[in-house]
Amino acid sequence: MFKKKYFDRLRFIYGCGVIGGVTASMFFGWIDRSVDMQTIGIVIGAGAATLTEFTRV
Repeated sequence: MFKKKYFDRLRFIYGCGVIGGVTASMFFGWIDRSVDMQTIGIVIGAGAATLTEFTRV
């Protein structure tokens, strides 16, 4: 039971990272920057999902 819950959380975090990467590259891809906007979107999306999934009470 614990493994299923753990992998569901990781799949949600991975999915949010993918959505964040695609969204950031679509909206900010036209800006000429020295960093890859997709990487920044992945970090922001996965970070936000991690904060929602792994909360300490």
